[in-house]
Amino acid sequence: MLSRFSSDPGKAHWTALKRILRYLQGTINKCLFYRKGSDEIAGFCDADWAGDTDSRRSTTGYIFMFQGGAISWLTKRQQTVALSSTEAELMSTVCAIQESLWLKRLQTELVLSGPKAMTIFCDNKSAISLSSLQLWDCFIDDEVLMLVVESTNEYAAQNNDPEFVTTMDEEKSFLGILYITGYHTLPNIPAYWSNRESLDCEYIKRSMSRDRFKQIKKYIHVCDNQNLRPSDKFAKVSPLNDTLNKKFMQFGVFSHNLSIDEQMITYYGRHSCKMFIKSKPIRFGYKYWCLTSDDGYCYQFIPYAGAATKFSNDYSLGENVVLQLLSHLERPENHNVTFDNFFTSYKLMRRLRCNGYFATGTVRDNRTNYAPLVCTNNMKKRPRGSSDFVFDRNSEVLVTRWNGNSVVTIMPNFLKHETLRHVKRYDRKGKKMITVRQPLLIHEYNHRMGGVDLFDNAMNNYRIKIRGKKWYWPLLTNAFDAANF
Repeated sequence: MLSRFSSDPGKAHWTALKRILRYLQGTINKCLFYRKGSDEIAGFCDADWAGDTDSRRSTTGYIFMFQGGAISWLTKRQQTVALSSTEAELMSTVCAIQESLWLKRLQTELVLSGPKAMTIFCDNKSAISLSSLQLWDCFIDDEVLMLVVESTNEYAAQNNDPEFVTTMDEEKSFLGILYITGYHTLPNIPAYWSNRESLDCEYIKRSMSRDRFKQIKKYIHVCDNQNLRPSDKFAKVSPLNDTLNKKFMQFGVFSHNLSIDEQMITYYGRHSCKMFIKSKPIRFGYKYWCLTSDDGYCYQFIPYAGAATKFSNDYSLGENVVLQLLSHLERPENHNVTFDNFFTSYKLMRRLRCNGYFATGTVRDNRTNYAPLVCTNNMKKRPRGSSDFVFDRNSEVLVTRWNGNSVVTIMPNFLKHETLRHVKRYDRKGKKMITVRQPLLIHEYNHRMGGVDLFDNAMNNYRIKIRGKKWYWPLLTNAFDAANF
């Protein structure tokens, strides 16, 4: 705190400095003491509301204890002015959660056992009691609801129905009904208003009539049809996507491990942006590129419009997608990005290394820049656990090929092929489990990859089940689902 006044200290600051020096002199023989016990890491957070008399900002503080001693602590002035003690405590809790995620991953990398969840203690009941609805309001807030209300009313007026007027509260009820269909599925829309005991949904009946729900669904919009960009094939949903991307980033990119992959949104109708991918569970639909944390939190998503999507001609499609998604990171050195062989190439890894990004990805044989590795066919003939690697000292890019259940080629731009670990694999000939050597970077790739799949799986488990005839309806419901998960 004294460092804030180092340019122009006063008498009170010199007095405080002397007090600190007296404290240090009196505690010079004190030390942190750790004792063997539980492997659980416990966190404690607090906030001093409006403690800074100059700026009226609050101060965040947290400490994490492990084996009886402190391993991480922080006292820092908050970046914004909190309007209440609850808001100050909530911001303090968010900072503690960010630190706990980093500590949990460090604990995993050090191969220390412990519970999957980390406990954080907070002394403010209001901050603890914040409901999921209030967290939902952080994403579907007044800005998003106003966009939906204004666009919907305008579209109704353009369709000769000026008497139709919806409100923000009504749109909340409409979205609430859509979310209910994600876990309470019925054959059709009228079934939710049925009087039959087996289909009764009293809370839906109380919130909105069936005809009103159908009317809102008929006119719901998130754009101005008279000001659509001709070059944007997703112009119908682009305003909502852009707004939600900003909401996803409002807390910053607080995850160390990030994942980039594609997401498919089911659609069987006709549209020039509809894709077909034979090997995917969802073969027909729209494709989105997503940047998520390794545990499934979405930071950015980009719709893919095929050849209509404008990218740099200097890079391939996968390389351009990675560069565009990573352009939102303020401090690349704080993150480790993982993606699959659709995106990875030697050219991309070298570019990311120059820009300060740490990245890892599986790579196809024709994108290794002719690395002199044992070819894939010969590697298959070698014993399981065999590996080969090449390291480019100029670009600091490593290429490793390993024979496990199948031959895998992986390319990181910050790891070394040094540490080998032992894993269990099933031997079909011997019909038993055998021990196989595996490079550590293969294990780290498997551990970090899959964030987009977790995000997509969470959405698919409770995805909105109401279907519509318009081509942009699946994109609208997908955006609201993304904000909900």
